[in-house]
Amino acid sequence: MKAVDLRIEYDGNVFQGEALLFFLGLTNSMAGFEKLVPDAKLDDGYFTLIIVEKSNLAELGHIMTLASRGEHTKHPKVIYEKAKAINISSFTDLQLNVDGEYGGKLPANFLNLERHIDVFAPNDIVNEELINNDHVDDNLIEE
Repeated sequence: MKAVDLRIEYDGNVFQGEALLFFLGLTNSMAGFEKLVPDAKLDDGYFTLIIVEKSNLAELGHIMTLASRGEHTKHPKVIYEKAKAINISSFTDLQLNVDGEYGGKLPANFLNLERHIDVFAPNDIVNEELINNDHVDDNLIEE
């Protein structure tokens, strides 16, 4: 795996350097890792940005092992941040993968539009799992 020189601006902060991977997500699960974002909240209005800086193979293996347990967030080669607005650019031609599909090429801008869409469903369709989920704000569910 080859590191790529990136510039990532997020809520007034900047990462500029070589990275092996970067992830941007809204939920706890990304790239098949169920605990990649252990503190994810669906309704907080923030993306989780994870940047894995240039590492050797042994370091990357250790980071992946930690990620499987949700313990990667404090590794010195991992930048783990919450942000509402993220701009990513590179001088390298780099394609984005958005939920397993082609997502265009860099540069890319992401803006979290917190609670931007209201979803309505008939009263007879109730998702008990959603109602009983501790990560969902009770004020969002009307019966």
